[in-house]
Amino acid sequence: MTDQSSGELTLRGAAFDVFRNRGRSGVLLGAAVGYLVIVLVVFGAFGLVFARSIGDYFTWAMQMSGDPSAVTMPPASVMTLIPGYILLLLVIYIVLAAYEAAVLRWLVRGETGGFLGFTLGADTWRIYFGYWIWFFVLIGLYVGVFLVAFIAGFAGAQADPGLAAIAGVLAGIIGLCAFLWIGIRLAPASATTVALNRFAFFNAWTVTRGRFWSLFGSFFLLFVLYIVAICVISGLGTSLLLGGTLSRLASQGDKVDPAAAFAMLATPNMIIGMVVLYGAIIVVATVFWNGLLGVNARAAMVAKAEGRIS
Repeated sequence: MTDQSSGELTLRGAAFDVFRNRGRSGVLLGAAVGYLVIVLVVFGAFGLVFARSIGDYFTWAMQMSGDPSAVTMPPASVMTLIPGYILLLLVIYIVLAAYEAAVLRWLVRGETGGFLGFTLGADTWRIYFGYWIWFFVLIGLYVGVFLVAFIAGFAGAQADPGLAAIAGVLAGIIGLCAFLWIGIRLAPASATTVALNRFAFFNAWTVTRGRFWSLFGSFFLLFVLYIVAICVISGLGTSLLLGGTLSRLASQGDKVDPAAAFAMLATPNMIIGMVVLYGAIIVVATVFWNGLLGVNARAAMVAKAEGRIS
């Protein structure tokens, strides 16, 4: 009997729970494709609406880089990018919440619906509201770590100037540990919300009680696998695509012609290869993200089965 069926939460079982057979294939792939399509549409719409402002910004930036001493204000059209960018972020995070809800509904409740699992239903808005809580939690942590580092450095400098740097480093390490601890303790917040079918962000603290190291180990295992996969793909891809080109450019020393270098990098084969390479990186990143959601989903399901949350 595996830990998935026995209701246990183990490092390996949680890390790979997303790959467990749930009786239907292609659900997570469809959600990922839907997310990519929607994001591309959103960015495309942003580019169309603010095409003039974006063009004016790059023109202004190139003028500034050509003569840094000539400090000028950006054109008025560029200023419209600020509210536009804020609106873009709001929409993107709503889409991300819808994607996370689609994945978690399948992993936790075995449900699908909408466009490739995407809906603007209650799960999406609960998760989106949770993002705002994360935002303020992170701000609080940053402020807290900064104050601790400042006070420790000041106290160390008063006692011994040589201790100021050491005190600052120690404060930074303590701050990192605080980020990890609170981050992991609240990591299953969205999964807990979906599992209970109501907003239950802070119930994640109960879900993770006594299971910090199991979850930390699962997250760390996925992170290591992700880094290894990215390094292998990037290394092989760069070597295959740019190996010969970089060698030719290096042989020219300081006499590299920018136009010739651009021509070498802008060939159809090179462009197609780069698209394939970045596509592979996106696939690995998506699998990694779904793996993290799988850990959170497993933690929430086990806690619910144990009666910790209801």
